Amino acid sequence: MLAAMSIPLGPFEYHLTLAGPIGVLLGGAGSFQVAFIVSTILALMGHGGLTVIGLNALILGSAAVIARGAFPFLRHRLAPGPSLAIASGAGQAVAGLLWLVIVTVALRGSGATTAAERTHLAPVAAVAIPLWALGIVAEGAVAWGLARFLARVRPELLGPAPDDVAPRAVAEGGAA
Repeated sequence: MLAAMSIPLGPFEYHLTLAGPIGVLLGGAGSFQVAFIVSTILALMGHGGLTVIGLNALILGSAAVIARGAFPFLRHRLAPGPSLAIASGAGQAVAGLLWLVIVTVALRGSGATTAAERTHLAPVAAVAIPLWALGIVAEGAVAWGLARFLARVRPELLGPAPDDVAPRAVAEGGAA
């Protein structure tokens, strides 16, 4: 997570978070701890700010917890790659909505509700929402690859195989 978040992608300083895979592998409590430590280290390195460490940890931890909750449900029905990709995407989607709610509440609390201030928010939303969607796809793609790798080298980290896939593969002469 630290390495992924240290590398900005593109001109808008977007970065992968790997919150979904971290959530699946470490669980909820471990994910919040990792998110806090990563946010703190990055803030001390000048990436982010000291005043938003808690907010960043909350949003990253939320994405991880959502992914952790969705993964077992998906894993009983799908292969590891799609399961982790969808779970990570769901976590990123919820984290993005949480961020949007927090920013909206903060702006309303600061009095940024005039027509001129709302007009300035429209271009930000026009850039942020497509980046958010692209980020969900990018996180899912990286999670897919990571799950495929883990399924080959340490499949026990991803839980049991789907109930209906393993017997069918054995019956068809394939490896389970």
